[in-house]
Amino acid sequence: MPIPCPACQGRSPRLAGARGVRDKIARIFGIYWLRCTDCGHRFRDDLWDFRRWRYARCPRCYRLELSSWSEKHYQATTWMQCEIALGAHRYRCDACRHNFASFLPPYTREGSRARNPVRRIAAD
Repeated sequence: MPIPCPACQGRSPRLAGARGVRDKIARIFGIYWLRCTDCGHRFRDDLWDFRRWRYARCPRCYRLELSSWSEKHYQATTWMQCEIALGAHRYRCDACRHNFASFLPPYTREGSRARNPVRRIAAD
């Protein structure tokens, strides 16, 4: 679920660059500045949403809508291969198409028909 822009209610935020030491220190505590790609508004959001903190999130746009990827179609970095060898799951963000690995489970909406919204790709 993307974070809505407070100015235009747009659903396509991107990580904004830090504007100083204060912003860089805030990132350590999970507070990030985002920029809406629709209107350009810069706003702050924190990752301490206690209802969803334990689910995998895209590291680029922080969305929860994820699918999986196959090593057949994407060459993982050495660090990502180490994470996968240790048991991390392979995720791909549907919005920004970023591939990453995470040890956290995917977010599932309660009351939805699908038990797991992550689409598995068959590794033929």
